[in-house]
Amino acid sequence: MLAWIGQRKLPRTCRGFASENRLLLGLAITQPCIGYAALRFDTLEPVKIGLIDLVGLDASAKKTEALNALKSLRKQNTGATWVVGIKQMARVGHKGSQYFKTADLIRLNGVLADQAERIFKTEPYDIHMRQVQTHLGIQAQSWASRRAMFDYVVAKVPAFPVVKTHNNALADESLNMTDAWGCAVFAKRRRRVEEMRGDEAAVASIKAQILQQRTLRELEQHAKELREEGKMRESKEVHDVWARRVQQEVDKKLFAMLDQEQERQQTT
Repeated sequence: MLAWIGQRKLPRTCRGFASENRLLLGLAITQPCIGYAALRFDTLEPVKIGLIDLVGLDASAKKTEALNALKSLRKQNTGATWVVGIKQMARVGHKGSQYFKTADLIRLNGVLADQAERIFKTEPYDIHMRQVQTHLGIQAQSWASRRAMFDYVVAKVPAFPVVKTHNNALADESLNMTDAWGCAVFAKRRRRVEEMRGDEAAVASIKAQILQQRTLRELEQHAKELREEGKMRESKEVHDVWARRVQQEVDKKLFAMLDQEQERQQTT
C-alpha cells in the first residue's frame, strides 16, 4: 500500500471514494520526509499511506513538493469530507545546525497547517503524540515510544507499509507513517468530541454536574468578589481560568463517554 510521492519512486496504490465518504488525514513532518495516512472515518480502513520525499530540496521546494502532494491526494478523492490532524513538533531550545534544521521543519509545519485548511476545507487539529500514545496504551518514552507505536500499528493494520535501510533495519520513514496514522486516528477522536458538544442538553447536564465541584465553585465565587470590588481585570482573569477548567472537565467527560461507546461497539 506504500505510495511514496517525490523523487524516489516506489510502487503506488490509491483508491478514490464516492462523495459521501468522510476521510481522515494524518501528517507527520520530520527529516527527510512527511509521513501521511488517509483513512476512512468510520472504520479506520486505510485509503492511502505513504511518504512525501523531501530529500535534497531547499525550503521553497519542500513547500511546493508537500503542497502538490496534498492537492493530489485531495483530487484522488474528489468530493470527500476531510478531518485532518498534524503532528505537533517539539521545539529545540539551543542554537546550532540541529536548531536550524528543526526551525526549518517548524516553518514548513506551519505552512502545511495553514494550507491544509484551504486544500481540505477544514481546520487541522494540532496532535500531540504523547496524547496519541497514551490513548493507545503506549507507555514507552522517546524513540522507544515511536517504535512501540510502530509495533502497535503494524499489528493492527494489515499490510501496513514498512521501509527498511540497506542493512534491513527499520528506517525512520516507517515511524513517520505510523505517527501519521496515529494523528489521523486521534483527529477522529477530537472531531467526535466536537460533535458530541453539539448535543446541548447532554452538555448542559454534564456541566451542571461539573459546576458542583468545590474548586470550581470557589473560583467562580472569587471572580464574583473581585468584580464586586471593582477589580474588573483581575475578575476577568480568574473567570477565564474558571471557564477553561470547566471546558476541560466537560471535554474529559465527553472523551470518557466516547471511550465507553467504543467499548460497547467492540463487545457487540
